[in-house]
Amino acid sequence: MAKKPRFTELSPEARNRLLDVMKEQMTAGAGGKVLVLGSFLDTKLLELIVTNMPAIDKDTRKDLLAGTGGLSTFSSRIHLIKAFGWVEPQVARELHKMRKVRNHFAHSSTVISFDDPTLVGLVNKFDRTGMPANIKPNAIVTRVGKMLAEAIEVAIDSCKKRIADQKIVHQPAKG
Repeated sequence: MAKKPRFTELSPEARNRLLDVMKEQMTAGAGGKVLVLGSFLDTKLLELIVTNMPAIDKDTRKDLLAGTGGLSTFSSRIHLIKAFGWVEPQVARELHKMRKVRNHFAHSSTVISFDDPTLVGLVNKFDRTGMPANIKPNAIVTRVGKMLAEAIEVAIDSCKKRIADQKIVHQPAKG
């Protein structure tokens, strides 16, 4: 990754929402924590994509980004932001790993915890650079989630600056 974003680089709104998500994580069970974090990251990806589509109208947005639209899934959104170079490839790889962790919880028919061997295997695939060797899986997920949220926010801010510099006008959604 080129530049590691910092928590202070998040907009006040995004920082507050991330703090809310982290508070929800502390009170939710393991599955709830991961699902809330995954939903937050997916929402940030959606914001990044929409920010990069200044002329998108309401119907096109719905057709592309909702329901069964081509960009309605966490996976398709990750592929898109990587393909356009809106985030570093390492961020996209970590997002896919987070998606797999989220899916492990979301598609389990039983209650699982961070001690689940399959989950531990998925979590151990995250880039743990700078993390203590004995860090617990739930702490890894939280730290990686925070880093990913920060990286996406940096990409959103960069896009907004580029649009402002090019004097691109966002068209109001019609319909």
